[in-house]
Amino acid sequence: MAVARRLPGSGRRSCLIFAVLLSLQLLDTGCGRWPVQKRLSPPPSVDEAKGVRKVNVDPPPPYEYHIGPGDDILVRFFYYPDLLEPKIEVPSEGSIEMPLIGSVRVVGLTEKELNRLLREKYADRLKFPDLVARVTSRSRDAVYLDGAVSRGAGSMAYFSTLTLLDALKRGGMGAGGAMHSVILIRGINTPDFQTFRVDAVEMLNGKQKDIYLEPNDIIYVPTKFITDVNYFVDRYIDRVLGRHIAPALVFPQAYPYRGTVDYDVDVQLVPEAQD
Repeated sequence: MAVARRLPGSGRRSCLIFAVLLSLQLLDTGCGRWPVQKRLSPPPSVDEAKGVRKVNVDPPPPYEYHIGPGDDILVRFFYYPDLLEPKIEVPSEGSIEMPLIGSVRVVGLTEKELNRLLREKYADRLKFPDLVARVTSRSRDAVYLDGAVSRGAGSMAYFSTLTLLDALKRGGMGAGGAMHSVILIRGINTPDFQTFRVDAVEMLNGKQKDIYLEPNDIIYVPTKFITDVNYFVDRYIDRVLGRHIAPALVFPQAYPYRGTVDYDVDVQLVPEAQD
């Protein structure tokens, strides 16, 4: 029986080739979210990160919420209480049905634009078309809080003056979290994606400026200091967020805010859905 002879060094070369191919495969998947040269150096600090607005230094980010499918709208008529519409859910096609005036397209409008449009339409049907329309529940544009927070992971409605410390306080600080190594993920699945570490302890002590948040920011409070932030975020996106959304979808579609919008009191956190 003929026995295949092994050439000297062939096994070593095969292992080397296999290792190279495996490395290329890893770089083409999860570990390749950031180029190798960026993995070799830490991400920017909050002072170096691009476009970060600091409280009492920069103005809040410009922001107006635009109505989308799945939002809830309340319409109150001052002189016609019988016409009160306490909850109108915006359907996927983007138009709502209103008494006396029929279908009204609302998707893409701000609250101010919606109020102006409804008053104009009701001016032809009512003697006193005074009304107020509010978005009472949003389907997108939230801030997501995860990790070691006492009130648990969840989302809160975004508004332009919401800061990092505001979000952490509402989420519950002091639950064994490493507040000197808070991770902020911004612009996930967009060309402006960036991530950086924030020292919330320095902010609380007044040694570092608090920062304004932006729509769909993800705040993660770890239980211990994270050295390789890039690697952590890579694994977090793939293993945690990846359970809820496909990579092509964006964050707000994964964690819609479904609480009451209230700018004067603490915003309710929505518990994370269980698998």
